[in-house]
Amino acid sequence: MKIAILGAAGRTGRLAVEYALASGHDVIAVGRQGATLGKHGRLSIVQGDATDRSIVEMAVTGADAVLSALGQTGKGHLICSTAIGHVLSLGVERIVTISGAGLDVPGDMKRPLDRLFGFLVKTLSSSAFNDKVAEFASLNRSASQWTVVRPPRLLDGSSGADIRVSLQRPLGTQIVRADLARFCIEAIEKGSYIRQAPFVSN
Repeated sequence: MKIAILGAAGRTGRLAVEYALASGHDVIAVGRQGATLGKHGRLSIVQGDATDRSIVEMAVTGADAVLSALGQTGKGHLICSTAIGHVLSLGVERIVTISGAGLDVPGDMKRPLDRLFGFLVKTLSSSAFNDKVAEFASLNRSASQWTVVRPPRLLDGSSGADIRVSLQRPLGTQIVRADLARFCIEAIEKGSYIRQAPFVSN
């Protein structure tokens, strides 16, 4: 498969690039520091900002799927929702995005503690939270085959641990970034969790 990865130079995005290449996929990596990703025979780099439609168009044209590992880099910037808007406007069918456990979607059965955590995230990081809410709303209105992955706290470290998945509530409080990256690429490979927003944790 040919997979375009937005936010490829970030801590989770880099791991997604590595896992996708190791799994035999062609990767188009988009990042403002794309040159730091190194070289690989199946890796193409588009250096630039994913809020720029022309950059996104260069990356996703001909791609079988898009993974967005974008995150907020500054207050008030709607990076994630803007980039996904470009992806949707370009007619990409399979889209996986990384959001957060604080995001609420229809069908959730969160516990009171989970909802408290979501309230704190919304209060302390309102710009990033609202960006992810807008991103989900755009995907949900579309006809695309989207998956919104909702992890809790992200940790650095080696991968390989079991990944717990739920469509109703968080099952854990943390996940290793490498496992999150693996889950996202495997969701693309398997075509799993279409138009769903799974919670994932170790």
